[in-house]
Amino acid sequence: MKSAEELAYTRQAAAAASHAMRAGVEASHEGASENDVAAVIYADLVRAGMAFHLVPGFFVLGEYGIVVSEAVVVAERGCEVVTAFPRDVFVV
Repeated sequence: MKSAEELAYTRQAAAAASHAMRAGVEASHEGASENDVAAVIYADLVRAGMAFHLVPGFFVLGEYGIVVSEAVVVAERGCEVVTAFPRDVFVV
């Protein structure tokens, strides 16, 4: 069973997602590209102060893989990487 606080966060997230999707629907018109619509949705959804954990990975099936984990905080202009890890390439 979810707590009242968890339910409030879930409702808040659902409201934000619904608002962003409405913005995307309104941005959809003849001549608008997928990228145009996606940009409107993300601009509506992402706000300064939000934090994200980015985990891009690359794998060669059955051979090897690499994952780079980055924590970022959205700023008024761009973002700030808050992961304190060397960016040098190394082999484990």
